[in-house]
Amino acid sequence: MNQATVGEVLGDLAAEGLLDKENETQASDALARSGGNPWYLRAMVGFGAWWAAMFFMGFFSLLTHSKPAALFFGIVLIVGAILVRRTQGGDFLNQLALAASLSGQLLVLFGSDLSSATSLALLVLLMQAVLIAFYADQTHRLLSTLVAVGAIEVLLFDWKWTYGTALLAGLLGLVSIYLWLKETVFVSAGMERLVRPVAYGLVIALFGLLLPSIFPPFLDAHNPLTLHVRYLWLSTALLGAGLLYLVHVLLTERGLAPFGSFALTAYGAVVLLTLPAQRAPGLIGALLVLLLGFRRGNRLLMGMALLFLAVFLSAYYYHLSISLLMKSAALAGSGVVLLALRWLLLQQWPAQEVDHAH
Repeated sequence: MNQATVGEVLGDLAAEGLLDKENETQASDALARSGGNPWYLRAMVGFGAWWAAMFFMGFFSLLTHSKPAALFFGIVLIVGAILVRRTQGGDFLNQLALAASLSGQLLVLFGSDLSSATSLALLVLLMQAVLIAFYADQTHRLLSTLVAVGAIEVLLFDWKWTYGTALLAGLLGLVSIYLWLKETVFVSAGMERLVRPVAYGLVIALFGLLLPSIFPPFLDAHNPLTLHVRYLWLSTALLGAGLLYLVHVLLTERGLAPFGSFALTAYGAVVLLTLPAQRAPGLIGALLVLLLGFRRGNRLLMGMALLFLAVFLSAYYYHLSISLLMKSAALAGSGVVLLALRWLLLQQWPAQEVDHAH
Protein backbone atom coordinates (compact mmCIF):
# COMPACT_ATOMS: atom_id res chain seq x y z
CA MET A 1 0.00 0.00 0.00
CA ASN A 2 1.50 3.33 -1.09
CA GLN A 3 1.68 6.11 1.48
CA ALA A 4 0.21 9.46 0.49
CA THR A 5 2.39 12.53 0.68
CA VAL A 6 1.42 15.57 2.72
CA GLY A 7 0.76 17.46 -0.51
CA GLU A 8 -1.62 14.76 -1.72
CA VAL A 9 -3.49 14.82 1.60
CA LEU A 10 -3.89 18.60 1.31
CA GLY A 11 -5.20 18.17 -2.23
CA ASP A 12 -7.72 15.55 -1.13
CA LEU A 13 -8.93 17.76 1.73
CA ALA A 14 -9.38 20.67 -0.66
CA ALA A 15 -11.25 18.47 -3.15
CA GLU A 16 -13.65 17.35 -0.42
CA GLY A 17 -14.28 20.93 0.68
CA LEU A 18 -12.60 20.48 4.05
CA LEU A 19 -9.80 22.93 3.31
CA ASP A 20 -10.25 26.29 1.63
CA LYS A 21 -7.92 27.52 -1.09
CA GLU A 22 -6.19 30.14 1.06
CA ASN A 23 -5.24 27.67 3.80
CA GLU A 24 -4.13 25.13 1.21
CA THR A 25 -1.83 27.72 -0.37
CA GLN A 26 -0.39 28.72 3.00
CA ALA A 27 0.26 25.09 3.94
CA SER A 28 1.90 24.39 0.57
CA ASP A 29 4.12 27.46 0.93
CA ALA A 30 5.15 26.35 4.43
CA LEU A 31 6.04 22.90 3.12
CA ALA A 32 8.05 24.43 0.30
CA ARG A 33 10.00 26.60 2.73
CA SER A 34 10.73 23.69 5.04
CA GLY A 35 11.87 21.43 2.25
CA GLY A 36 15.14 23.22 1.52
CA ASN A 37 18.68 22.04 2.08
CA PRO A 38 19.84 21.10 5.60
CA TRP A 39 21.37 23.88 7.67
CA TYR A 40 24.91 22.50 7.41
CA LEU A 41 24.76 22.47 3.60
CA ARG A 42 23.44 26.02 3.63
CA ALA A 43 26.27 27.02 5.98
CA MET A 44 28.83 25.46 3.62
CA VAL A 45 27.26 27.23 0.65
CA GLY A 46 27.32 30.54 2.55
CA PHE A 47 30.97 30.00 3.52
CA GLY A 48 31.84 29.35 -0.12
CA ALA A 49 29.97 32.46 -1.21
CA TRP A 50 31.82 34.68 1.28
CA TRP A 51 35.13 33.10 0.31
CA ALA A 52 34.42 33.80 -3.34
CA ALA A 53 33.34 37.31 -2.43
CA MET A 54 36.67 37.95 -0.70
CA PHE A 55 38.57 37.16 -3.89
CA PHE A 56 36.06 39.20 -5.84
CA MET A 57 36.50 42.19 -3.54
CA GLY A 58 40.27 41.75 -3.66
CA PHE A 59 40.07 42.19 -7.40
CA PHE A 60 38.06 45.37 -6.98
CA SER A 61 40.54 46.69 -4.43
CA LEU A 62 43.22 46.64 -7.14
CA LEU A 63 41.04 48.93 -9.23
CA THR A 64 40.08 51.39 -6.52
CA HIS A 65 43.28 53.21 -5.65
CA SER A 66 41.53 56.47 -6.45
CA LYS A 67 38.51 57.62 -4.51
CA PRO A 68 36.33 58.33 -7.58
CA ALA A 69 36.92 54.76 -8.73
CA ALA A 70 36.07 53.42 -5.27
CA LEU A 71 32.87 55.44 -5.25
CA PHE A 72 31.91 54.20 -8.74
CA PHE A 73 32.59 50.53 -8.02
CA GLY A 74 30.88 50.82 -4.62
CA ILE A 75 27.68 52.05 -6.25
CA VAL A 76 27.97 49.31 -8.90
CA LEU A 77 28.31 46.65 -6.19
CA ILE A 78 25.32 47.94 -4.21
CA VAL A 79 23.08 48.13 -7.27
CA GLY A 80 24.28 44.72 -8.45
CA ALA A 81 23.63 43.22 -5.01
CA ILE A 82 20.08 44.58 -5.00
CA LEU A 83 19.39 43.12 -8.45
CA VAL A 84 20.96 39.75 -7.66
CA ARG A 85 19.01 39.40 -4.40
CA ARG A 86 15.75 40.01 -6.23
CA THR A 87 16.41 37.06 -8.57
CA GLN A 88 15.89 34.53 -5.72
CA GLY A 89 18.91 32.62 -7.01
CA GLY A 90 19.54 30.39 -4.00
CA ASP A 91 21.77 30.49 -0.93
CA PHE A 92 25.05 30.99 -2.80
CA LEU A 93 23.89 34.06 -4.74
CA ASN A 94 22.08 35.46 -1.70
CA GLN A 95 25.21 35.29 0.45
CA LEU A 96 27.32 36.65 -2.40
CA ALA A 97 24.91 39.57 -2.76
CA LEU A 98 25.10 40.26 0.97
CA ALA A 99 28.89 40.34 0.87
CA ALA A 100 28.83 42.57 -2.21
CA SER A 101 26.42 44.98 -0.55
CA LEU A 102 28.54 45.36 2.58
CA SER A 103 31.71 45.77 0.53
CA GLY A 104 30.02 48.28 -1.73
CA GLN A 105 28.99 50.38 1.24
CA LEU A 106 32.58 50.45 2.51
CA LEU A 107 33.83 51.48 -0.93
CA VAL A 108 31.24 54.27 -1.11
CA LEU A 109 32.31 55.60 2.29
CA PHE A 110 35.97 55.45 1.25
CA GLY A 111 35.34 57.11 -2.09
CA SER A 112 32.97 59.81 -0.86
CA ASP A 113 35.92 61.89 0.42
CA LEU A 114 33.85 63.23 3.33
CA SER A 115 35.85 64.40 6.32
CA SER A 116 33.24 65.32 8.95
CA ALA A 117 31.48 62.72 11.11
CA THR A 118 28.13 64.36 10.40
CA SER A 119 28.53 64.03 6.62
CA LEU A 120 29.59 60.39 6.88
CA ALA A 121 26.72 59.57 9.24
CA LEU A 122 24.19 61.20 6.92
CA LEU A 123 25.61 59.25 3.98
CA VAL A 124 25.31 56.01 5.97
CA LEU A 125 21.71 56.87 6.84
CA LEU A 126 20.91 57.51 3.19
CA MET A 127 22.44 54.18 2.11
CA GLN A 128 20.58 52.24 4.80
CA ALA A 129 17.28 53.86 3.85
CA VAL A 130 17.79 52.85 0.21
CA LEU A 131 18.85 49.32 1.13
CA ILE A 132 15.96 48.79 3.55
CA ALA A 133 13.55 49.86 0.82
CA PHE A 134 15.04 47.95 -2.12
CA TYR A 135 17.28 45.14 -0.83
CA ALA A 136 14.78 42.29 -0.43
CA ASP A 137 16.43 40.40 2.41
CA GLN A 138 15.24 40.32 6.02
CA THR A 139 18.69 39.77 7.53
CA HIS A 140 20.14 42.68 5.59
CA ARG A 141 17.22 44.92 6.56
CA LEU A 142 17.74 44.09 10.24
CA LEU A 143 21.46 44.89 9.93
CA SER A 144 20.67 48.10 8.06
CA THR A 145 18.33 49.14 10.87
CA LEU A 146 21.05 48.61 13.46
CA VAL A 147 23.59 50.50 11.35
CA ALA A 148 21.13 53.37 10.88
CA VAL A 149 20.60 53.67 14.64
CA GLY A 150 24.39 53.66 15.07
CA ALA A 151 24.68 56.47 12.51
CA ILE A 152 22.10 58.51 14.43
CA GLU A 153 24.17 57.99 17.57
CA VAL A 154 27.21 59.37 15.74
CA LEU A 155 25.17 62.42 14.72
CA LEU A 156 24.04 63.02 18.30
CA PHE A 157 27.60 62.74 19.57
CA ASP A 158 28.97 65.02 16.86
CA TRP A 159 26.26 67.60 17.58
CA LYS A 160 27.05 67.33 21.33
CA TRP A 161 23.46 66.52 22.28
CA THR A 162 24.20 64.90 25.64
CA TYR A 163 20.53 64.08 26.14
CA GLY A 164 20.17 62.72 22.61
CA THR A 165 20.85 59.07 23.41
CA ALA A 166 18.25 59.01 26.17
CA LEU A 167 15.74 60.66 23.86
CA LEU A 168 16.60 58.22 21.06
CA ALA A 169 16.08 55.20 23.32
CA GLY A 170 12.64 56.44 24.30
CA LEU A 171 11.68 57.17 20.70
CA LEU A 172 12.81 53.72 19.60
CA GLY A 173 10.45 52.23 22.17
CA LEU A 174 7.53 54.34 20.91
CA VAL A 175 8.21 53.50 17.26
CA SER A 176 8.47 49.82 18.19
CA ILE A 177 5.04 50.00 19.82
CA TYR A 178 3.56 51.48 16.64
CA LEU A 179 5.14 48.91 14.32
CA TRP A 180 4.19 45.87 16.41
CA LEU A 181 0.65 47.07 17.13
CA LYS A 182 0.12 47.68 13.40
CA GLU A 183 1.73 44.40 12.35
CA THR A 184 -1.49 42.94 10.95
CA VAL A 185 -2.02 46.08 8.87
CA PHE A 186 1.45 45.75 7.34
CA VAL A 187 0.91 42.03 6.71
CA SER A 188 -2.39 42.75 4.95
CA ALA A 189 -0.63 45.33 2.80
CA GLY A 190 2.09 42.83 1.83
CA MET A 191 4.78 44.76 3.72
CA GLU A 192 5.62 42.08 6.28
CA ARG A 193 9.07 41.29 4.88
CA LEU A 194 9.90 44.99 4.91
CA VAL A 195 8.54 46.06 8.29
CA ARG A 196 9.16 43.00 10.51
CA PRO A 197 13.01 43.00 10.29
CA VAL A 198 12.99 46.74 10.92
CA ALA A 199 10.78 46.21 13.98
CA TYR A 200 13.10 43.51 15.33
CA GLY A 201 16.09 45.74 14.63
CA LEU A 202 14.56 48.61 16.59
CA VAL A 203 13.95 46.33 19.60
CA ILE A 204 17.55 45.09 19.51
CA ALA A 205 18.81 48.68 19.16
CA LEU A 206 16.60 49.73 22.10
CA PHE A 207 18.10 47.06 24.33
CA GLY A 208 21.58 47.96 23.10
CA LEU A 209 21.09 51.59 24.13
CA LEU A 210 19.55 50.76 27.50
CA LEU A 211 21.98 48.06 28.62
CA PRO A 212 24.94 50.38 29.39
CA SER A 213 22.77 52.39 31.81
CA ILE A 214 23.49 49.80 34.53
CA PHE A 215 27.27 49.94 34.20
CA PRO A 216 28.62 53.01 36.05
CA PRO A 217 31.91 53.23 34.08
CA PHE A 218 29.94 53.74 30.86
CA LEU A 219 27.66 56.50 32.13
CA ASP A 220 29.71 59.17 30.45
CA ALA A 221 28.42 62.06 28.40
CA HIS A 222 31.41 61.75 26.06
CA ASN A 223 30.61 58.17 25.13
CA PRO A 224 28.26 58.13 22.09
CA LEU A 225 27.13 54.56 22.72
CA THR A 226 25.70 55.05 26.21
CA LEU A 227 23.16 57.03 28.13
CA HIS A 228 24.29 59.85 30.37
CA VAL A 229 23.13 59.41 33.95
CA ARG A 230 21.55 62.87 34.15
CA TYR A 231 19.11 62.07 31.34
CA LEU A 232 18.09 58.51 32.18
CA TRP A 233 14.76 59.86 33.42
CA LEU A 234 13.94 60.98 29.88
CA SER A 235 14.12 57.41 28.57
CA THR A 236 12.11 56.15 31.53
CA ALA A 237 9.42 58.81 31.01
CA LEU A 238 8.97 58.06 27.30
CA LEU A 239 9.05 54.30 27.76
CA GLY A 240 6.68 54.59 30.74
CA ALA A 241 4.23 56.59 28.63
CA GLY A 242 4.45 53.93 25.93
CA LEU A 243 3.90 51.17 28.48
CA LEU A 244 0.87 53.00 29.87
CA TYR A 245 -0.62 53.28 26.37
CA LEU A 246 0.11 49.62 25.66
CA VAL A 247 -1.69 48.54 28.85
CA HIS A 248 -4.64 50.68 27.78
CA VAL A 249 -4.71 48.95 24.38
CA LEU A 250 -4.56 45.48 25.96
CA LEU A 251 -7.39 46.25 28.38
CA THR A 252 -9.55 47.77 25.64
CA GLU A 253 -9.01 44.80 23.31
CA ARG A 254 -10.21 42.47 26.05
CA GLY A 255 -13.44 44.37 26.51
CA LEU A 256 -12.61 45.90 29.89
CA ALA A 257 -13.73 49.39 30.79
CA PRO A 258 -10.79 51.72 30.08
CA PHE A 259 -11.47 53.61 33.31
CA GLY A 260 -12.90 50.84 35.46
CA SER A 261 -11.42 49.72 38.75
CA PHE A 262 -9.27 47.02 37.16
CA ALA A 263 -7.93 49.41 34.50
CA LEU A 264 -7.18 52.14 37.03
CA THR A 265 -5.30 49.64 39.16
CA ALA A 266 -3.24 48.58 36.14
CA TYR A 267 -2.47 52.21 35.26
CA GLY A 268 -1.47 52.90 38.85
CA ALA A 269 0.84 49.88 38.84
CA VAL A 270 2.59 51.19 35.73
CA VAL A 271 3.05 54.62 37.30
CA LEU A 272 4.32 53.14 40.57
CA LEU A 273 6.77 51.00 38.63
CA THR A 274 7.97 53.89 36.47
CA LEU A 275 8.68 56.35 39.29
CA PRO A 276 11.44 54.37 41.06
CA ALA A 277 12.89 53.27 37.69
CA GLN A 278 14.08 56.75 36.74
CA ARG A 279 17.67 55.51 36.60
CA ALA A 280 16.79 52.04 35.35
CA PRO A 281 14.97 52.56 32.03
CA GLY A 282 15.91 49.05 30.94
CA LEU A 283 13.31 47.67 33.35
CA ILE A 284 10.51 49.60 31.64
CA GLY A 285 11.87 48.83 28.17
CA ALA A 286 11.97 45.10 28.87
CA LEU A 287 8.41 45.06 30.21
CA LEU A 288 7.22 47.06 27.20
CA VAL A 289 8.71 44.56 24.74
CA LEU A 290 7.41 41.66 26.86
CA LEU A 291 3.85 43.02 26.63
CA LEU A 292 4.25 43.58 22.89
CA GLY A 293 5.31 39.96 22.48
CA PHE A 294 2.39 38.80 24.66
CA ARG A 295 -0.09 40.84 22.67
CA ARG A 296 1.20 39.47 19.33
CA GLY A 297 1.79 35.94 20.63
CA ASN A 298 5.42 36.37 19.54
CA ARG A 299 7.63 34.05 21.57
CA LEU A 300 10.82 35.47 20.09
CA LEU A 301 9.96 38.96 21.33
CA MET A 302 9.02 37.62 24.75
CA GLY A 303 12.22 35.58 24.92
CA MET A 304 14.34 38.60 23.99
CA ALA A 305 12.58 40.70 26.64
CA LEU A 306 12.97 38.09 29.38
CA LEU A 307 16.65 37.55 28.56
CA PHE A 308 17.36 41.27 28.60
CA LEU A 309 15.37 41.70 31.82
CA ALA A 310 17.36 38.94 33.54
CA VAL A 311 20.68 40.46 32.46
CA PHE A 312 19.59 43.98 33.35
CA LEU A 313 18.30 43.11 36.81
CA SER A 314 21.34 40.97 37.60
CA ALA A 315 23.77 43.71 36.63
CA TYR A 316 21.69 46.37 38.38
CA TYR A 317 21.66 44.32 41.58
CA TYR A 318 25.40 43.70 41.32
CA HIS A 319 26.26 47.38 40.91
CA LEU A 320 24.10 48.66 43.76
CA SER A 321 26.27 50.71 46.11
CA ILE A 322 25.04 48.96 49.25
CA SER A 323 26.26 46.10 51.39
CA LEU A 324 25.45 42.48 50.65
CA LEU A 325 23.24 42.38 53.74
CA MET A 326 21.17 45.31 52.44
CA LYS A 327 20.94 43.68 49.00
CA SER A 328 19.59 40.51 50.59
CA ALA A 329 17.09 42.52 52.58
CA ALA A 330 15.99 44.32 49.41
CA LEU A 331 15.40 41.02 47.62
CA ALA A 332 13.47 39.58 50.55
CA GLY A 333 11.43 42.74 50.90
CA SER A 334 10.62 42.79 47.19
CA GLY A 335 9.38 39.20 47.37
CA VAL A 336 7.15 39.97 50.35
CA VAL A 337 5.68 43.03 48.61
CA LEU A 338 4.94 41.06 45.43
CA LEU A 339 3.23 38.28 47.39
CA ALA A 340 1.18 40.85 49.30
CA LEU A 341 0.15 42.56 46.07
CA ARG A 342 -0.91 39.22 44.60
CA TRP A 343 -3.05 38.51 47.66
CA LEU A 344 -4.68 41.94 47.47
CA LEU A 345 -5.45 41.52 43.76
CA LEU A 346 -7.06 38.14 44.35
CA GLN A 347 -9.12 39.62 47.16
CA GLN A 348 -10.23 42.54 45.00
CA TRP A 349 -11.07 40.50 41.89
CA PRO A 350 -12.07 36.82 41.79
CA ALA A 351 -9.58 34.41 40.25
CA GLN A 352 -11.68 33.82 37.13
CA GLU A 353 -11.92 37.55 36.46
CA VAL A 354 -8.16 38.02 36.89
CA ASP A 355 -7.53 35.04 34.59
CA HIS A 356 -9.82 36.57 31.99
CA ALA A 357 -8.04 39.93 32.07
CA HIS A 358 -4.45 39.02 32.89
